[in-house]
Amino acid sequence: MASARPVIVTQTASLPELVIDGETGFIVPPHNASALREKIELFLANPALAQRMGAAARRHIEQNFTWDKVARRGLEFYRVLHPGFCTR
Repeated sequence: MASARPVIVTQTASLPELVIDGETGFIVPPHNASALREKIELFLANPALAQRMGAAARRHIEQNFTWDKVARRGLEFYRVLHPGFCTR
């Protein structure tokens, strides 16, 4: 996504939180080879779609997943768990 490429992820772990389904890539069910193949073939058949979604993926990453933003969310998580943690 940081390289302006759309992604295809499975609906497992935290991967779906990175992708806006149908906008920055696709989320497919786990262990579903036909769904994965369908999305790969869609990108291969539609380079303009892949380019458009890749550009959206790059914007999404820049807006939400810079190191600074991820670190701030991590610190906020710890502050919720342990009030007074890193109060600077």
